[in-house]
Amino acid sequence: MKSVVVLLLIGYSCSLLGQIQVHSHNDYAQEEPLFGALDAHVKSIEIDVILKDSILYVAHEAQSIAPKKTLNVLYLDPLIQLISENDPRIKNIQLLIDVKSEAYASLNAILKALTSLERLSYPTIEDGFRFVISGNRPAPADYSNYPSHIFFDCQEIDQTPESSWSKIAMISKSFRRFSNWDGSSDLANEENERIKSFIIKAKTFEKPVRLWAVPDTPKAWQWSRAVGLDFINTDQPKEVRAFLEN
Repeated sequence: MKSVVVLLLIGYSCSLLGQIQVHSHNDYAQEEPLFGALDAHVKSIEIDVILKDSILYVAHEAQSIAPKKTLNVLYLDPLIQLISENDPRIKNIQLLIDVKSEAYASLNAILKALTSLERLSYPTIEDGFRFVISGNRPAPADYSNYPSHIFFDCQEIDQTPESSWSKIAMISKSFRRFSNWDGSSDLANEENERIKSFIIKAKTFEKPVRLWAVPDTPKAWQWSRAVGLDFINTDQPKEVRAFLEN
């Protein structure tokens, strides 16, 4: 997954809550970006961003860029408004921004875009906002060069030096690295055990664990709970919320 991901965490940690949460995959493709996810009590919201001509556009590929669909217009400006109104829906929210462009330039643009939120940013999850970069990240040796409210996603546990873990907020991996399961029948036991082993190892670092590209079916949602993931990755946030509540 060649991309940069930024997570905006607002007083939130999956491991602290002790229960699985909903991750709205490609939230910008929903009928109501951001607000639909908030109404579904989603705790993690993902968008794709492309840096072009110094502007962060919300898009999956360059061909789908639209002038009015920017990071500020669709997400940051509404969030600032919701914060000013003390809207309870934004409490304990994680915004995941998947940026499809070069790591260093994209992160610099993201930092600039977030300046209006910096006064609300704090170094701990419990205190307030925290931003986490994933995908096309800077080299781990550079993590410490970024502000205290910037953290990073780990996608390769064994390649992450011990000195970088203080700047890491979560661990992510593609489900397709383990299986091509379609989420209809039972997952093969050998594949299931391999995934469980990865999750057990990942959780020794005391970070929330996410798999992307998991099948988006009720059977897979139940599997995600049973296997110990901290997020259900879905394009159907409202349906997953109803599933969890029932």
